[in-house]
Amino acid sequence: MLALERAGERGPFVWAGHSFGGLLAANIARRRPDLVHTLVLLDPTPQETIVFGPQLSALKDMRRTAWLGGLLQLFGISLRERTEAKARQNPAYAKVMDAVRAVLGPELEAARRIEAHAGRCFAEASIFQELTPEGVAACAWDTVVYDRDLGELPVWLVAPQDNSDADIAALPESQAGSAANAQRMFRFFAATRERYLATSTRSRRVVAPPGSGHNFVYEEAQWTIGVMREVIIGIVVPASEPQS
Repeated sequence: MLALERAGERGPFVWAGHSFGGLLAANIARRRPDLVHTLVLLDPTPQETIVFGPQLSALKDMRRTAWLGGLLQLFGISLRERTEAKARQNPAYAKVMDAVRAVLGPELEAARRIEAHAGRCFAEASIFQELTPEGVAACAWDTVVYDRDLGELPVWLVAPQDNSDADIAALPESQAGSAANAQRMFRFFAATRERYLATSTRSRRVVAPPGSGHNFVYEEAQWTIGVMREVIIGIVVPASEPQS
């Protein structure tokens, strides 16, 4: 927000965020509704999933990797290739990484060069430290967006109809438990996401194409662009596309 103000830009703006970015965008909308024309939440992460949901080892790994990456960057050593190679061992992640590279191309490499310093890694580690049950509980009142917090602001919740089985099935916590536990995880993550609809009296649910998962933003890039075009300039997504 400060960067936009310093650049002389005047709102209101369309704010969009995917995954954790959706949580951040919702908080911007709550704190500065005067700057929001429409809030677009692309399969956003509700913070209550961190407090009440299964403790995900992936968050711990990301926090550990960020701290180690920052320390090594101080000595001119980068972990990027190593972490990417490890992520590619999961076919689902490899598909998303290839999609990101295909969509962003040179811009992705330019952004990575800018981010290749210790300060960025330590800042990332600090963020992941907040994404623990203790960290979230300590700042929940200032960061969680509750029912009706956004008043009459237009809110678009764009996500799959249900969490893709592949998204949840890839988690070690799902693989290690029983089938009943896995099903409970599917229901939990899907239900908590839908609560974003209650943040505004002017919310709209848009369903992502069948078969897509949490990373539909990259898997269905053209469809996602169509949704954003409708938000910004009112061109409607073709009726053949799934939406509600």
